[in-house]
Amino acid sequence: MKQISFILIIFLALTSCNLNKIVEIELPAYTDQPVVECYLIPGQRYELLLTHSNSFFDPLTGSEPAAFLQSILESGARVTIIHGGDTIELKEKLELNSISGFVSNYSNDTLVPEDFTDTFHLHIVLSNGSVINSSTVIPHIASLDSTRVDYANNRKTRATVLAYHRDNPDTEDYYRRMIHINSLDSLPLQNYTTDDKINHSEEVAFGAIYERKDKQPVIGDTMIISLSHITKEYHEFFTSITNANLANGNPFGQPGQIKSNVAGASNPIGIFTGFVSRRDTVIFQ
Repeated sequence: MKQISFILIIFLALTSCNLNKIVEIELPAYTDQPVVECYLIPGQRYELLLTHSNSFFDPLTGSEPAAFLQSILESGARVTIIHGGDTIELKEKLELNSISGFVSNYSNDTLVPEDFTDTFHLHIVLSNGSVINSSTVIPHIASLDSTRVDYANNRKTRATVLAYHRDNPDTEDYYRRMIHINSLDSLPLQNYTTDDKINHSEEVAFGAIYERKDKQPVIGDTMIISLSHITKEYHEFFTSITNANLANGNPFGQPGQIKSNVAGASNPIGIFTGFVSRRDTVIFQ
């Protein structure tokens, strides 16, 4: 009984102490960075989105996305893309591409040529005089050869879909693979980039298992498979963005560092690249 009383006294003494302590951490001042996104797609016009980054602790205006977009746009810049002997100047105008869903604030109605050999050069002069430069090529088109569908049961409530394409085992190549259900406007079932380092054959397969949430037959549903041959720089950019999003909010995660192919004294981040997407549509029957 005496031992229990002694333990109880120790417990009450510890719990009565104020063990909470407020620790104030002084964070360094944040300097925003220019953010560049420009995707060259043959047959579509030249488009570029130029914004600036925000601090993690800056207030968000999620209830007013249009106001938030306006607050981060970089205006007053001179943007040019040089290809061959042509210099294309992009004019400042906020627009939405209804085909790609891409938002741009600098564009030119000239169509991007189907050129998989020559280099494209980007030159940006910001309103404060700072210069951003980059260069890229558009990789050759990767074609989808065939698609195979297998059902797990007679009711056809689950389908396995495999898409096949050709890869050159003698070169280092990178791809972006996307799978949508019913519409390209939907959230993708798959969306990732990959290299071909583990592939040692010309024929490559990728795909997904699809079943409805209500467990009903998938008959009549549509799967849209997209494949893009991309640059190494875009693969690294996309992967670093994905990793940064995964680390965001994780107290044990390392801060994400965005890998970019744009450079300048203002320490810009972003991507200047080109690609062509090939798509195959599967209607489950």
